[in-house]
Amino acid sequence: MDNNAKTLYLIASNASEEYMLDALEVLALPLGMVQHFRYDIKWLDKDLEKKVPKERENGEKDRKKLKNVKVVICYLYQEKDGDKWVWKEIYPLRIGVLIDAYKTGDDNGVAHFYFKVNNYINDVSKIPGDLKEMWSNGEKWGKFYAFFDGSLEDRYSASKDDSKSAFQNTCNALKPKYFKYSIRKKYYPIFCFIDGIKDKNGKFITPKYEQQSHQSFYEFEEGSKYTFQFFTYFPENSPSLTFELVSDKRIFSTPEKYEFKIGSRYDERFGTLISSLLEKDVWSHISFKTKAEEKEIDGKKFLHIFLNFPVLVKRKLWYRLIDLGGDIGSVVGTACLGLSKFLESWSWWYWPVIIGYFIWAVSKLIVRIWRG
Repeated sequence: MDNNAKTLYLIASNASEEYMLDALEVLALPLGMVQHFRYDIKWLDKDLEKKVPKERENGEKDRKKLKNVKVVICYLYQEKDGDKWVWKEIYPLRIGVLIDAYKTGDDNGVAHFYFKVNNYINDVSKIPGDLKEMWSNGEKWGKFYAFFDGSLEDRYSASKDDSKSAFQNTCNALKPKYFKYSIRKKYYPIFCFIDGIKDKNGKFITPKYEQQSHQSFYEFEEGSKYTFQFFTYFPENSPSLTFELVSDKRIFSTPEKYEFKIGSRYDERFGTLISSLLEKDVWSHISFKTKAEEKEIDGKKFLHIFLNFPVLVKRKLWYRLIDLGGDIGSVVGTACLGLSKFLESWSWWYWPVIIGYFIWAVSKLIVRIWRG
């Protein structure tokens, strides 16, 4: 551990179904997407609590102090002992970067953390002991769910090329018994790795960030082809599940819903997305979710994933300019042809007619090819 560098640790746990889903979403989200965690102020250590500014006080200055701080998102398995939770096992899931943080209220308030997910953890099975050793020597272990501490060494950060194998190693480390609230409330995790969205050239597009809504989003060009790609993995035999990719039929010309039936331990699927031609730039979203015919399996309730990906579809204005140029060419050609009947001395009238109609024909051909 590098104890000289401060890292923000944010912990999701089995204290509720919602928190378990937070951990699964962190594992699923594509590189560069923004996730939101929130905690009661009492679960922040004092050092962090002092540094998180109030939402409406101190403006952007104090909030920028925490921006770009390294974040490690962890999953904690704990067991109930009377009225207290006892920490048992903890696993880092992913490394990220803090985008924004603020709190509402004081002791009874809520702290909000928005972070961008980046690298997966290289070999998660070797790290829990190191974390326990670092935290047990201080006041972190068993007391706080958001705090500053020493940084994970860089060797634990998986490269982009190794992301999928690191994801699988993490899934293997998270034992089924870690997903339960009590003896009676057990859950079945659904692990999913969303590669992201590829453009027509086969390159993954980078999500953008909208400050006011604290949301990341994808930017599409109208009429262009995009491909949503994801991978599923289960450490044990997989139940029969359906993964759905849903888009707005008013915006997209591709099928409104793709349904992927998956019954194997690991699989990879793709969904094509093409927007219709639009009159203006439009905000929409793509939904990705899982479902099963049964609510549970072997007495365990499914932890279904539901993710929304905002999309800004932008018009291709230069095609419209070409179309407008074609209309102007047609008007010029027709006007010159008409004037030639009245201006008998105009001997070169056929040139603007030829040029005007040529521009019109070429422009319409380009637009027709683009529209398909």
